[in-house]
Amino acid sequence: MAASKLTTDQIPMAQAWLHDIFVFGGWVKNPIRAIPKDKYRYMYGDRNFYKYQYEAAAKLICEALRNRPTELKKFIEYDKALETLSHAFFCPDLKNTNVYFAKRKTPDMLAKYIAWFCSSKEWYWGNAYTSQQEMNQIKETVLGSALWALNCFENQPASTSTRASSSKVADDGSTVAAAPQNGFKSRGPLSGSAVDLIGQPNQKIKLSGKVFCILGQDAAGKFLDDCAYIRPVEADQKTQQKYMVGATNKVLFGSAKGYGFCPCYFDDLQDANNFLAKIDLSKFKVNAKVVKATVGTKSALGGGYFKIGTEFGPCYISANKLNEELVEEVKIEECGEKKLTNKEKFERYEEAFYHEM
Repeated sequence: MAASKLTTDQIPMAQAWLHDIFVFGGWVKNPIRAIPKDKYRYMYGDRNFYKYQYEAAAKLICEALRNRPTELKKFIEYDKALETLSHAFFCPDLKNTNVYFAKRKTPDMLAKYIAWFCSSKEWYWGNAYTSQQEMNQIKETVLGSALWALNCFENQPASTSTRASSSKVADDGSTVAAAPQNGFKSRGPLSGSAVDLIGQPNQKIKLSGKVFCILGQDAAGKFLDDCAYIRPVEADQKTQQKYMVGATNKVLFGSAKGYGFCPCYFDDLQDANNFLAKIDLSKFKVNAKVVKATVGTKSALGGGYFKIGTEFGPCYISANKLNEELVEEVKIEECGEKKLTNKEKFERYEEAFYHEM
């Protein structure tokens, strides 16, 4: 995905504001600012005597980024939180030690900071079950407009622009250009670059009937969204290495709703059970509701599949996750129950932002 529509001067400010929001909202326990918490006069700082006015808004923004619900009522709440936080000062440089150096930003700019974060980390907002009418209303909100401008929704054209996003003015007074193309989609067919592909690139395998997958279950035996998945087509080699074991794909377990997050499927029940036997949930940061992993079934997708290697043996992944579906109309791929909410599970934070600043 395109990294940002922020300038090089604005990105450190975005990182500084997001850092403060994540600490303020309880997401990050140990601040990394050069100014110690007991001397910091803004946001979460102990010297900020007005922080109670902004804490609830910061927590709401953290909730938004954890769950990414695509519901109009939530976006209205998030816009109100951004309006509140636009009155809160923050030091716009994590390395700065001047305790009196601070700025405030408009709700529009704060929304751009959030959109930049989601865009650069490929954190998508699931709108598969959002009606067109509600989506149009969401795009009129401050946060919705910023997210749409950077292609942060799972279901939107590869290149988009809206009236709101095309008319925004940056901090330096320049007009923000039309929205960038979705970076993942613009990479084109990806089977040729997938780690440990079994078979020929672009040669999709058609499966029919039921396929098997590894799903999480709660204490009542209800299937959850969480599943076994892999990430075989990361944009750069350094990132890709994090999701590999030797020359093959590392198996992950959790929410698999982002681009390039490929749930593992099987056309044989025994293969699925053999794969399941190698999964140790204690080694993953799983949703607290997950008490066990088990084999579930789904209807085969019409877009076709690719066979691919993993540390636990081969599996199938859907072609649409690699920009290579067989048919134009392909269902959005989700693990878990057929009736899904728009809420997504919290992605591993250390892989997204904190350790990269």
